[in-house]
Amino acid sequence: MYPIGSKVVHPAYGAGIIMWIQSKHIGGANHDYYVIALGGPHTTHLLVPVLRAETLGLRCAGTAVHLRQVLAACQPPEEGDIDRDFRTRQVSLRAELVSGSFAQVAAAVWILGYLNVQRHLGNTDRELYAQGKDILASELALATEQEIKAATVEIESLLDKMSPS
Repeated sequence: MYPIGSKVVHPAYGAGIIMWIQSKHIGGANHDYYVIALGGPHTTHLLVPVLRAETLGLRCAGTAVHLRQVLAACQPPEEGDIDRDFRTRQVSLRAELVSGSFAQVAAAVWILGYLNVQRHLGNTDRELYAQGKDILASELALATEQEIKAATVEIESLLDKMSPS
């Protein structure tokens, strides 16, 4: 069980802080929910069942040092690392984006960033790219106690290093 004030990451929604635990009476039973304030341009509250939090992939946010090490270790993918089949690539990238792992999300974003340098991304790839950057930025912002915009700029500056000079 996470205490109130814990910095956590939901695999599909990104990072936030547990604000309180709320009880709801549903189906004749009481259920407890973490109320998580998510970062980003529009503060949103997410309810996560306490008993299913681990199953849903809720985890503690990483430290600033660790997250920056992961980002620094990211390299442009090799040509053979990118699946040529659009559907197979989409399934793989979506799975990485909702894996809950900062490293896996970063790897997917780096692949999409590399593709973006090579050619204009299609709508689906562009949406996945934006989603992945948002997830990375939310956790980095929470860990470094900076604004989400500053975290996004930090991530995008690292991605820009893949551009040919």
